Amino acid sequence: MAKKVCMFVWNHFTNDARVLRECTALTEAGYEVDLIAIHNWKIEGLAKKEKHQNGFSVTRVNNRWEALHKILRIVGKLKKKKFEIVLLALLVWNTLWNLNLINGWMGSGILFGSFALLAMGTLIITKTKLPTLLTRSYIFGQMIYHGRKRKYDFYHSNDLNTLMQELSAVNG
Repeated sequence: MAKKVCMFVWNHFTNDARVLRECTALTEAGYEVDLIAIHNWKIEGLAKKEKHQNGFSVTRVNNRWEALHKILRIVGKLKKKKFEIVLLALLVWNTLWNLNLINGWMGSGILFGSFALLAMGTLIITKTKLPTLLTRSYIFGQMIYHGRKRKYDFYHSNDLNTLMQELSAVNG
């Protein structure tokens, strides 16, 4: 029975000669090799799962978190319409005030505090590296998941930034 090897690489594995040589050499030596890489949605026709011509399998994890990208698109559209949003906030405040749903300055403070929190959230999402951090965490988690799917005899990280995925998969 062939020993199983799980390898991690932090790229799309489309032209990484170093990883190709390692996977091919292990396959030729009789090992069953699974390579976990990152999918690139920009490359048309790039398979998420494939059996490489040299005999090892490649699994590419998503590099786009669709829910996060939907939020970013919405925030991007809203960010361009600052005047309309301020006008809408004033209209909502005036309507709630006239319907006596906001009583006094306390209710107004709560309403505008909520708007301020939304504005701060928008700034955090658009002006910081938070979306990048969330996307990389998403990739990280998927790599661990695929590394734990099967029982492997050996694990190998081809990049330093895949070492934690390897350790998490081994200790899982």
